[in-house]
Amino acid sequence: MDAADKRLREAWAAGFMPYAMLFRDEAGITQEDWRKFQRLWARPAITATLLKDDSLSYINDLRANALTTAKNMQAVLAEVGC
Repeated sequence: MDAADKRLREAWAAGFMPYAMLFRDEAGITQEDWRKFQRLWARPAITATLLKDDSLSYINDLRANALTTAKNMQAVLAEVGC
């Protein structure tokens, strides 16, 4: 399931709306965890929300890193008297 999740996220990163088909074993039986996984990736509204949350988390991490860098730069400039 991790490999499938990775492929779907790569499709999103490439600019496509990913879609997952439901995995069935040779007897045609599905497992509950696969059904839940497939639902996340087969309904565009759920998929977009899921990936939007990931994107927002990434953006927030970038903002936090930029703020830390700016504070570090201010400290260095203060030490050298600028």
